[in-house]
Formats: sequence, C-alpha cells, structure tokens
Amino acid sequence: RLAFGISGGCSYRNIDFGQVRLANAIDPVIGAGGERRWQPIVNVGGWLYHQSFYVGTSFLRYLRSDRFSNIENINDEIFSEQFFITAGYKREINPNFKIIPSFLIKKVIIGSPFQVDANLKFIMYDRLWGGISFREFQTVNPFIGLVLSHSLEVNYTYDFGVGGFDRYSVDNHEILIGLRIKNRKKIHCPNYFW
Repeated sequence: RLAFGISGGCSYRNIDFGQVRLANAIDPVIGAGGERRWQPIVNVGGWLYHQSFYVGTSFLRYLRSDRFSNIENINDEIFSEQFFITAGYKREINPNFKIIPSFLIKKVIIGSPFQVDANLKFIMYDRLWGGISFREFQTVNPFIGLVLSHSLEVNYTYDFGVGGFDRYSVDNHEILIGLRIKNRKKIHCPNYFW
C-alpha cells in the first residue's frame, strides 16, 4: 500500500543572549539582546508499506518570513529544510515474536552532514514492544511500549549520550500516549504494526 500526507504547524523560540556564556566573547553569530521567533512549518511525506516491510520519505520546510520575527538579519540556516528517508523489515521468529531492524537517514539541507539512526525493535504478542536506537553512535535510546486497548497505547523512551558525547548532552525521558480516535469497530491490526 502507498500513502501520502501533508501537515503544518509552527515552531517558536525565545533566546536571551544575555544569558549565554561564551568561551570567545567576540562571536559574530551571537548578537546582543535576544530573539523571539515564530516559524511556520510544512511537512509532506510518502509511505510504502506491506506486512513485512516499509519505506518512507518526508520533507520538512520551515517557511521564512520576516513577519514572524522581531529582529532582522537572522541566520536562517537554523530554520532550513530537512529531508528524511526510512526503511524497515519485519522478521517473524514465531507467531508471538517479531524483530524489526530499521534505519532513518536525516539531512538538514543547509550546513549539516547526514545523520543516521540504526534501530532494532522486538514485538511480543502484537501488544508489547521494546528495543534500542543508536544515533550516529553518539546517543542511545532504549524504548518500550504497550498497546493497552483498541484505542490506547503508551510508549517510554530514554535518551543518553555515549562515547564522550555524554559530556555535551543531557539525558532525556519521553512518554508518548497514542489515541486511536473513532475506532468504533475496536480494530487492532497487528499485520501492519511497526
């Protein structure tokens, strides 16, 4: 099956440069004062999927507009286009246990190298899953999730740095609650459970 989607939203940032401590006091990128900015976002993507594999791509674009900024001459490289490619393969070990290796490639089009995530997910009884994700082998993300009902699932992810990168990153905890709205027939479809 093939699916396409489009979405939109906004990003907001508020930076007080007076609170920034620099090793080099003369930094041309960091100015005086501060910055407040609303940035409109548009996303488009496509998804090709089957019971045993998926391939997807998406494109995120921050729309540039002086109307949403309170300062001039902002470095717009921070708000630039991003391109994603992902793919995964589901291997059934037995009817109650599946393994999904996958990857995600991200490219910020202006001023950034490719970023690669390698993932390994385990699914048990089509209701419980867990796994681990490596981002450029600088951060590790173990995760776990559970389908509680036909309309509710919950996920937990922990993110921490490794290989010396931990000195420059802060550990993160993330909880995600998923709701399937208007699922009146109480359908839970494990064939396309990724």
